[in-house]
Amino acid sequence: MTHDLKKETIEKIRSLPTDILPEVLDFIDYLQHKYNRARETSANVMDTFGSWRDEREPDEIVDEIYRTRTVSNRDLSL
Repeated sequence: MTHDLKKETIEKIRSLPTDILPEVLDFIDYLQHKYNRARETSANVMDTFGSWRDEREPDEIVDEIYRTRTVSNRDLSL
């Protein structure tokens, strides 16, 4: 199926007038940039997985979070 899609795309590009080919090339460049950026972002996110290191149990971490929270006593009026 991928081969057929590539073949169809090439055939359609060949059928276009030569004067609009720079626009087609611009669009292809845009798509490549968008695709590469999405891959880089995905890779950067994946690099952060597993980076948290803590010897405590999850319950201990949650308890610490609740213990260290502060509550604001500011009177706010809208």
